[in-house]
Amino acid sequence: MNEAMNALAEAVTAAEEALEAAKAGRWAEARTLLGIMDSALERGEGGNATHASRRRKILRLEAEVHEALKAEPVAEVVPAEAPAQPEVAAEQPALEFTGSEAAPEVLKVTPAAEPELPAAEVDAPAEVALLAPELPVADLESEKAPTASGAAPAPVQPDAAPVAAKAPRNVAPPKELTAEAWNRVGTALRLQGMDAAERAAALPDLQVALNEAKIARNTHGTKVAEAALLQARVDVAALEGDVDGANAAWDRLFNVTTGLRGAAQKLQRAGTPDAAKTAAYEQARQFNLRVSAWGRGVNAA
Repeated sequence: MNEAMNALAEAVTAAEEALEAAKAGRWAEARTLLGIMDSALERGEGGNATHASRRRKILRLEAEVHEALKAEPVAEVVPAEAPAQPEVAAEQPALEFTGSEAAPEVLKVTPAAEPELPAAEVDAPAEVALLAPELPVADLESEKAPTASGAAPAPVQPDAAPVAAKAPRNVAPPKELTAEAWNRVGTALRLQGMDAAERAAALPDLQVALNEAKIARNTHGTKVAEAALLQARVDVAALEGDVDGANAAWDRLFNVTTGLRGAAQKLQRAGTPDAAKTAAYEQARQFNLRVSAWGRGVNAA
């Protein structure tokens, strides 16, 4: 849509300039601008009522230009001059000779024979060698360039050790703890009086809350409910010694915490902080810090 409007604007400009050129007597310039106008008008096809109004204006300007071009003077055709005829020399009267006067004898001069030059010995053209058949592309690519004479051969490199695959860019490595670290976390939770069975009993209710937030399309509520569910899964896995389950839940919890932080900080930068969103982020952040400290053997407050 914007391209069509730009083309029509170009056509209007060309038509207006063509009208000015025609009124000023610059006939060739006016016709050139009309050609530019026609090209832009073709590119401005389609659109809505605004485009149609712009095209009507262009056609009106074009009619005014053609009307102004009628004043262009018609060049007079000058007839071409007839080619000058070559002047024929007047015939000279033949000389008459009397009987006593003998007509002069006309001597016939024959050109002297040119001496024959010895023909230059020209070597016969050597037979052209047949072109060698084209090599397959694969052979050409595999053929190595010859090395300079006397150059030392390149040293043979030993087989390189396999390079470990790098993680994709902009992707954080997974958050994981060792089995020993999760054992420390489980011990710290037991010292606080947490029981694995009681904590696991809360998982179904937390899952229902997450599903309801998703159905309601509550983006922030979904993040808060998922954070609560993941924290419970981390606690249960640490208490039961499930290292893989604890690492999977904790890694996902970091992603959810990042989302909560973004929502809270966005409002803070805009000058309209939300206390509930800030509190949800702080709660998730403190949980992660506490688990990390326990995994290192630090007694977190």
